[in-house]
Amino acid sequence: MKKLFILVILCFNWTIDSQTVRINEVVSSNSTYFDEDGDTPDWIELFNFGTQSINLQGYYISDDLNDLNKWQFPA
Repeated sequence: MKKLFILVILCFNWTIDSQTVRINEVVSSNSTYFDEDGDTPDWIELFNFGTQSINLQGYYISDDLNDLNKWQFPA
Protein backbone atom coordinates (compact mmCIF):
# COMPACT_ATOMS: atom_id res chain seq x y z
CA MET A 1 0.00 0.00 0.00
CA LYS A 2 2.80 2.44 0.80
CA LYS A 3 4.37 2.09 -2.67
CA LEU A 4 1.06 2.66 -4.46
CA PHE A 5 0.17 5.60 -2.21
CA ILE A 6 3.48 7.36 -2.87
CA LEU A 7 3.14 6.87 -6.61
CA VAL A 8 -0.44 8.14 -6.58
CA ILE A 9 0.61 11.28 -4.71
CA LEU A 10 3.32 11.94 -7.28
CA CYS A 11 0.83 11.59 -10.12
CA PHE A 12 -1.88 13.73 -8.47
CA ASN A 13 0.05 16.67 -7.10
CA TRP A 14 -1.47 19.31 -9.38
CA THR A 15 -3.81 22.28 -9.49
CA ILE A 16 -6.17 22.86 -12.41
CA ASP A 17 -7.53 26.37 -13.02
CA SER A 18 -7.47 27.21 -9.31
CA GLN A 19 -9.41 24.03 -8.54
CA THR A 20 -7.79 21.32 -6.48
CA VAL A 21 -8.40 17.59 -6.61
CA ARG A 22 -7.52 15.65 -3.47
CA ILE A 23 -6.95 11.99 -2.91
CA ASN A 24 -9.65 11.16 -0.39
CA GLU A 25 -9.18 7.39 0.05
CA VAL A 26 -6.76 4.72 -1.15
CA VAL A 27 -7.31 0.97 -0.94
CA SER A 28 -4.54 -1.29 -2.18
CA SER A 29 -4.23 -5.02 -1.66
CA ASN A 30 -8.00 -4.99 -1.40
CA SER A 31 -9.65 -8.13 -0.05
CA THR A 32 -12.73 -6.52 1.51
CA TYR A 33 -14.55 -4.42 -1.09
CA PHE A 34 -16.08 -6.23 -4.07
CA ASP A 35 -16.99 -4.62 -7.38
CA GLU A 36 -19.94 -5.52 -9.62
CA ASP A 37 -17.98 -8.45 -11.09
CA GLY A 38 -17.13 -9.90 -7.69
CA ASP A 39 -13.48 -8.81 -8.00
CA THR A 40 -11.51 -6.98 -5.29
CA PRO A 41 -9.45 -4.43 -7.24
CA ASP A 42 -7.28 -1.69 -5.76
CA TRP A 43 -8.92 1.72 -5.97
CA ILE A 44 -8.61 5.38 -5.09
CA GLU A 45 -11.24 8.01 -4.42
CA LEU A 46 -10.65 11.55 -5.67
CA PHE A 47 -12.49 14.52 -4.18
CA ASN A 48 -13.02 17.84 -5.93
CA PHE A 49 -13.42 20.34 -3.13
CA GLY A 50 -13.96 23.19 -5.59
CA THR A 51 -17.24 24.43 -6.96
CA GLN A 52 -16.65 23.66 -10.65
CA SER A 53 -16.40 20.37 -12.52
CA ILE A 54 -12.88 19.28 -13.45
CA ASN A 55 -12.01 17.34 -16.57
CA LEU A 56 -9.27 14.78 -15.77
CA GLN A 57 -8.85 13.70 -19.40
CA GLY A 58 -5.16 13.57 -20.19
CA TYR A 59 -4.15 12.64 -16.63
CA TYR A 60 -2.93 9.20 -15.64
CA ILE A 61 -2.41 6.96 -12.62
CA SER A 62 -0.13 3.98 -12.32
CA ASP A 63 1.34 1.48 -9.90
CA ASP A 64 4.36 0.94 -12.15
CA LEU A 65 7.26 3.40 -12.12
CA ASN A 66 8.26 2.14 -15.58
CA ASP A 67 4.80 2.85 -17.04
CA LEU A 68 3.42 6.09 -15.60
CA ASN A 69 0.67 6.24 -18.26
CA LYS A 70 -0.83 2.89 -17.28
CA TRP A 71 -4.39 4.11 -16.82
CA GLN A 72 -5.84 7.31 -18.29
CA PHE A 73 -8.82 9.09 -16.79
CA PRO A 74 -11.80 9.52 -19.14
CA ALA A 75 -13.22 13.00 -19.79
